[in-house]
Amino acid sequence: MNIFIAAIPAWFLLLILAIFNATFREKKLKKKFTELKAHQLSSVIFIAIVFIVADIFIKLIPHTQTQLIQLGILWASLTIIFEFIFGHYVMKNSYKKILQDYNLFKGRLWILVILSLLFSPLMLSSI
Repeated sequence: MNIFIAAIPAWFLLLILAIFNATFREKKLKKKFTELKAHQLSSVIFIAIVFIVADIFIKLIPHTQTQLIQLGILWASLTIIFEFIFGHYVMKNSYKKILQDYNLFKGRLWILVILSLLFSPLMLSSI
């Protein structure tokens, strides 16, 4: 199986898991923690999910190191594109608000999620 044909359904699985994670954040975490702490916990949970999915994926699909780099770029790019299109046009968030989640200096961890999507396939291949 071509790794890139399999990569798209795997990304959609990540998308569905991200929606479940966001729902968990909104319904449970925000009741117990501040918005920032809920965001941080949710981000860490999703990073773990990304690594689990990536690990299963690379064990099931034959690949080269170059393909894993391309896979990470694909997953990170699709996520950023989805976030900006869905976040802006469906959720009606301004681009400024969307970009705020990338600000590590304000305790926002979304950039770490993107980096986990980018690097997890390659990192896990060497384990």
